[in-house]
Amino acid sequence: MSPNLRELINALGALATGALAGFVLADARGGTWGFVASPGQIERWQASVADSVAIGIALAIPACALMAYKGSRRLAWISIVALASIVTGLTISRAGGATIDFAIAVQYVRAGAAGLILGCATAAVWGRISGQLAVAIGTLSAYLLARAWIKSGDLGAAAAQFGDPPRTLMFVAIVLAVAAAVTAQSAYRLQRLDARTIRWAVAAAIAFVVVNRLLFSWITDQPLDSRFGTWVVIGISIAVVLVLVDLIARAVSRPNGQFLLVATAVAAGATLVLNDVRQAYLTVDTWWIVIVGIVAVAVGLRISVLWKHPIAGLGVMAVVPLVAAIWPDFGTDGPLLVIRVAIVGLGAAHALGSTFAADSAFATFGLAIPYAATVFTVAAAGPPRYVIEGTTSYKGSYEPLIGVPASQEVTQELSAGISLRLQARGDSTSMDGEMIFGRGVSLPKHPADLDDHLGPIAMLLAMAFCVVGVVTLPKKNAA
Repeated sequence: MSPNLRELINALGALATGALAGFVLADARGGTWGFVASPGQIERWQASVADSVAIGIALAIPACALMAYKGSRRLAWISIVALASIVTGLTISRAGGATIDFAIAVQYVRAGAAGLILGCATAAVWGRISGQLAVAIGTLSAYLLARAWIKSGDLGAAAAQFGDPPRTLMFVAIVLAVAAAVTAQSAYRLQRLDARTIRWAVAAAIAFVVVNRLLFSWITDQPLDSRFGTWVVIGISIAVVLVLVDLIARAVSRPNGQFLLVATAVAAGATLVLNDVRQAYLTVDTWWIVIVGIVAVAVGLRISVLWKHPIAGLGVMAVVPLVAAIWPDFGTDGPLLVIRVAIVGLGAAHALGSTFAADSAFATFGLAIPYAATVFTVAAAGPPRYVIEGTTSYKGSYEPLIGVPASQEVTQELSAGISLRLQARGDSTSMDGEMIFGRGVSLPKHPADLDDHLGPIAMLLAMAFCVVGVVTLPKKNAA
């Protein structure tokens, strides 16, 4: 077999398996589903979603380090085949319906397997430009577009499947991983990592996911009647995350540090568009979002090969939060939403491709940062406007809650016997409302208020901090 064909198979395998891993991790934070469950069970599910993503990402870096230590590309692809088979088997076993306890268990195992896949795939191809571009296209596209892909199907079917990865993607990933394993050269050795690099990458990733998980809970646990207090907590949380990333970036080699800072800026700049895509009802065909988004990511990475300029890529991304800070309602649906997705995809891909990490362990960490940066996700949405919690056994309109003005603007059609907990953030249902109920909830458009301006401003400031960090990194910092 010619070397070019072998590299093509590896690149396609990295694209598909990276997309599969990213799809699972992205969907865990914003899937569409519905349960007949008590409020306590729903709280357990919500906690398991965030915890499973953190665990999966924390496992990705050790998996990458282990594959690098073994040095065998064939072993990496064989491991991916086994892990992708686990994800596929669990997804299919749950498709026919499941109890909430089984769904929680599946969530942990599947997210953990996805993290391991990400680590193994990155280790298998890092160091070859074709493989690096492929795994970046897969993971970044999944992060930006998994939510739109789910919504492109029938809403009822998506709710029944709990927002699972497409079966075509799962089977294609397994086939391509098998092909990559069969065609792998035994003489080819993966990029070696020294002990210091491994220790720093593992410690940094664990610190990042733990800090984000704790701060995410701190923000979401704030009382609804203290909007100013919630914004203070959001501001402190964003600052803690940014300082942590900056400290890590200055403690490692410059290429690795730049990649981590750019990945953090990408996570901040993309959250507004992701929140808009999560709206319960969109007038635009979400297939357009998926197609245009994938093309934008591919073009952005291709441009980064010819012209490396991470600040330019982040500048393109910054247009979206800048416009949102001035005009929050602009482009939240319709063709303009597709254009905003394209801008974010193009800028994010160009910025990441311009600063690829030198070491595969830090590359894995950087590719996982957008999935783990849950503080940005909740901060961009702002404090919740109202929470409705309870059980209904009738089909009809919802009576406004006494003393809660926002409840007078909410209308619902509820199916019999379904427990509902709806937490709406900003002008969309965000992840909570749609995940818990899935359909039949109609939320009004609110006039833009201060919260709608503060979220984009916070994301702009976070991106600016990362840009300053990239520019001011020492030319020769620690290895």
